[in-house]
Amino acid sequence: MANTIMTQDIVAKVFAAVLTNKTVGINIVNMDYTAEFKPSGKGDTVRVRVPAKLRSYDGPDITGNGDSQNAIESYVDVKLSQHKVTPVTITAKDMTLEIADFQRQIADQQVIPIADDFDTYIFGTLPLGCANIVGEAGVTPASDEVVSDAAVRLTEMGCPGEDRNFVLNPVARGALAQYIKATSNQKIAADALRRGFVGRTADMAFWQSNNISRHTNGSFNGTPIVMGASQTGATVVIDGIGGAYTDFLLQGDIITFAGCYAVKPVNGEAFPYLRQFVVTADVDSVATGTGQATVPIWPAIDIAVPGKTCSASPSNDGAVTLFGGASTSFSRNLACHKKAITFASSPLHPLDGGSRSFNTSVDGVSLLFTAGDQIKELQTIKRFDSLFGGLIVNPDMCCMIAGE
Repeated sequence: MANTIMTQDIVAKVFAAVLTNKTVGINIVNMDYTAEFKPSGKGDTVRVRVPAKLRSYDGPDITGNGDSQNAIESYVDVKLSQHKVTPVTITAKDMTLEIADFQRQIADQQVIPIADDFDTYIFGTLPLGCANIVGEAGVTPASDEVVSDAAVRLTEMGCPGEDRNFVLNPVARGALAQYIKATSNQKIAADALRRGFVGRTADMAFWQSNNISRHTNGSFNGTPIVMGASQTGATVVIDGIGGAYTDFLLQGDIITFAGCYAVKPVNGEAFPYLRQFVVTADVDSVATGTGQATVPIWPAIDIAVPGKTCSASPSNDGAVTLFGGASTSFSRNLACHKKAITFASSPLHPLDGGSRSFNTSVDGVSLLFTAGDQIKELQTIKRFDSLFGGLIVNPDMCCMIAGE
C-alpha cells in the first residue's frame, strides 16, 4: 500500500483530533451550542436558555398564587472570550512521516499547550461561579464519604442523576484510587481510551486532570457580621471588619450567613445546613463605622417560591463565615453534571491566501490553521488559533470538593 502523503489539511485534522483526545474538560461540559457560532462571522456571543423554576398551587383558582410569568424562561450570554494561539514549526522531513508517526512524534507534544489552555479554563476559571463545596480546605479527600457528600449535594440541589462527572487532581485521585477501583463498572473499554478517564460508578464518571484549580481566599479581616435585617438580592452588606482592606474577599470565595439555610429547589423546604454563596467579584472593605463591605453574591437571596434560594434573609448581626478561613489556599476538585457548564469553540475567519489558512473541526472543537514557508531553513511555520469560551449556566449542578 502506498504511503499517505501528508498535506496541510491532514496536518490540521491530526492536530485537531489529538487536541480533543488530550483535553479532559470537553468530556464533562455541554457543547451543544458550538453549532450556534458556525460559520465564522456569526459573532462571539450566544444566548443560552435557563429553565424556569415553577411550583404548583392549590386550585383551581391561581389568582394570587401565580401567573403566566412563572413560565417565562430566562437566558444567559455565553461569550467566546478566549483566543489562544500555538506556533508550530514543521520541517520538510516531518512532512514525509506516516500519519501515525507524525501524530506520535509531532502532534502529541505540540498540541499540549492548547489542551492545557482548554482544561485550565474549564477547571480553573469557570468554577469561580460555583457556590457549592464539601470537604475540608487543606485536607486531601481520601474516603468515599466525601464522594458521597458531593453526590448528595448535587441531588439536593436538583441535579439529574445521570451524566455526572467527578474530576480529581492527581493527589486526590491517588488517595481515592482504591475506592474508585472497588466501585467502578467493568465495562469501560471505550471510556478508558479517553485521556484522563479513571473509572465509572453507577452515579458518576471519574476523571483526572493536572489543571484542577487552587484557590486562595481573601484576607477576611475582623469578625464580619451581617449589617441590617431583611436583606435580599444579589448583594449583602456586612460590617465588623475593623477597617479598610484590599481583597477582603475574592471572586470565588464561598461564604455563609447565620440564619440563612439552603432549601429544596422546587418546594422551598429548608435543609439543616446553611446556604453557601459564592462571591462574584473581588471586594475591598471601607473604614466606615466598624469596617464595612458590600458583597456581591450568587445566588441572589430570594425567600419566596418559585425561585426561592434560601430559607430566610441573613440574621441581623449574624455571623458571616468564609469556607476554609482567611487567606487559605487549597485545591478545588469538581463534581458536576454535563449540562452545568456550557462550552463552545468557534471557527475564526481565515486569512487571505486560500488553502494556506483554513478552519478544521473535530468533535465540536475548531482550530484555524495558518501556514507560511521559510525557504532558508526549508521549514513551514504554522500556527493553530482557537477561539472559545464558556459559562456555568446551571451553577447548582456543580459542587466542588476541597483538597490539599
